[in-house]
Amino acid sequence: MKRQALVLGLLVGVVSVTTAVADEPGVAFFEKRIRPVLVAHCYECHSAEAARNDELGGGLQLDTRAGVLQGGESGPVVVPGKPAESALVRALKYLDAEMPPEKPLPKAVIADFERWIELGVPDPREGEPVAVRRKGVDYDEGRKHWAYQPLDPGEPPKVQKGDWPAGEIDRYVLARMEEHGLAPAVDADRFAVVRRLCFDLTGLPPTPEQVARVEKVAPPDLPAAYESLVDELLASPQFGVHWARHWLDGVRFNPQLETSAYYRNWLVRAFNEDMRYEPFVQRQVAGDLLEAADVDEAAGNLVAAQMLAYNGREADFVESSLEVLGQQFLGLSLNCAKCHDHEFDAVSQEDYYALAGTLTSSTVPKNARDGVVIPGTETKLLGLFDDEPKKIGDTYLLLGGDRDRRGDLVPRRLPQVFFEDEPPRIGSETTSGRLELARWLGDLDQPLLARVAVNRVWQRLVGRGIVPTPNDFGTNGDPPTHPRLLDHLATRFVESGGSTKAVVRKIALSRTYRLSVRADAATVQQDLENDWLARAHTRRLSFEPVMDSLLAHAGELDLAIPEPVDQIKHWPTRKRKDKSFGGPRALFVRDQGRESSTFDGPSTELIVVERARSVTAPQMMYLLNGEMVRNLAPKIAKRVESTATSPDGRIDAAYRLLFARPAASEEVELGLAFVAEHGLDRYVHTLLLTNEFLYLH
Repeated sequence: MKRQALVLGLLVGVVSVTTAVADEPGVAFFEKRIRPVLVAHCYECHSAEAARNDELGGGLQLDTRAGVLQGGESGPVVVPGKPAESALVRALKYLDAEMPPEKPLPKAVIADFERWIELGVPDPREGEPVAVRRKGVDYDEGRKHWAYQPLDPGEPPKVQKGDWPAGEIDRYVLARMEEHGLAPAVDADRFAVVRRLCFDLTGLPPTPEQVARVEKVAPPDLPAAYESLVDELLASPQFGVHWARHWLDGVRFNPQLETSAYYRNWLVRAFNEDMRYEPFVQRQVAGDLLEAADVDEAAGNLVAAQMLAYNGREADFVESSLEVLGQQFLGLSLNCAKCHDHEFDAVSQEDYYALAGTLTSSTVPKNARDGVVIPGTETKLLGLFDDEPKKIGDTYLLLGGDRDRRGDLVPRRLPQVFFEDEPPRIGSETTSGRLELARWLGDLDQPLLARVAVNRVWQRLVGRGIVPTPNDFGTNGDPPTHPRLLDHLATRFVESGGSTKAVVRKIALSRTYRLSVRADAATVQQDLENDWLARAHTRRLSFEPVMDSLLAHAGELDLAIPEPVDQIKHWPTRKRKDKSFGGPRALFVRDQGRESSTFDGPSTELIVVERARSVTAPQMMYLLNGEMVRNLAPKIAKRVESTATSPDGRIDAAYRLLFARPAASEEVELGLAFVAEHGLDRYVHTLLLTNEFLYLH
């Protein structure tokens, strides 16, 4: 019944017309056919008694005629004489809502309600309903939400443990710890930090050479050694491969589409070149509309605009595209305003359809038409958007999101909550407005945009966002745990012109990033979720790093970035014709196999805010019995054998290769005993089954 209350309270009606109580036959019909149904199914949540108990659902009172005509918080639910325009009937038919929620009423009963409304809603019941405050979006109140406020990092706070911070980030983090009576854990050892940096920045394990360089450094020189390693990793082409995969999770990337290889490689280049945020956003939202200096730039812009192509497969291209644009760039669920004003955030239906008009004016072509030839190839990229859509212009608000129920025409404009005055109109009689939307979405003068962008970087490096709900910066999402730190990072991001690498570097060189995952029992008990970052988060490697690590350790990983035209002709796989395994990084493999679902790999249907980090038996079974693992383990063992001649040296070499650290004396002793009985191949395979292989500590 609680759900019933909510559903009826959200019904969207139209203006009702008050009529006199109908004649006696109509009243008799009401008494016989309508009142018993209302009593049985509705009064518990929609009556004066429910109001007295403070349980009136949605402000809708159905135990008086005046209450029926008044409607609820979202407006009237009946239009006397017009059942087709009455929200109550649509709810009974399970169209806009589901009333009653347990199961639909019989069709004959629904027909009685339609007949009752046709008769003018005859009803002898008297009494005045409770006053209803109509729902609507209060933009002034909405703008008070923290996410829309100007950036205000303040000065890095003073802290009691003044010798601990290595930089500004650490001062903000330590101040929050001290507010809650916590102290930071010890630093992680140098081997853990090297492994963490390599996986976080490139998605790959450290090489033995990288480990050896840091191992030789004296403790006072470690910060400089870490800085050198971070700069090396940022300059590596593998940085773009790893960070492109993060971005693709948020846009429903589908490698099965022919143009997907071009878009994927464009992203890899964009991250490697540290493309500034403004052009990075603009080219993905409206690259096909941007002016270009030459054919190379035109091709690149068109490739970038393929981002929205992945939503062309969805049943509702407009809704799917606005869902991506809202969550990926604004951290808001715009699509929640398709059927009614957003329940929690200052986003109205008018806001939704004002933006929708830019997309309905940019029709996705059904057939191949014009395109741009990629220089140096014969590959033609199809234009994502039709040059001549059926209609360029504003679109209608759809009542309840129903295509058959048109409301008013909504001018194309930007969302009202971002503007004190009238929001800017976008588009014209000949242009969609998508280009203006793209420019606005890339404008870092909007504090929300900068906050969303840097929060994603923090999430990827630390394990959880400063705002723990990266795609929901609205009132229903979690507030930032460290608001001043968030604004500090956003400010530095804006000052850098929108440099992702600058933010990555700043975070990776902080002492906060280098904390150990281990803390004393009292600290853990006081902060179970690690909100205040007194220790590092333990994180399982995601799908791609697991696959890439196995190949890398066996010396079978090809780090070259495949050309898209070659991939379209022949998509690489991990399994070769001779049944051995090897090939490019997981990002470039189209058919990922069952391993992807086993290790919570990417989705082509959903916007993935954060990969699941499940711990399941099938993961261990794959590492134990999987064909690729069984094929690669002996190759890893051969590589270990080639680097050390003594038995104890081979145990140490295995640890250095797989875990990026030397083996302890007791581990060497256990390893020697195991190898003596089962052999080096089996020993290496056993190490692949450990948590230390799968987790960052």
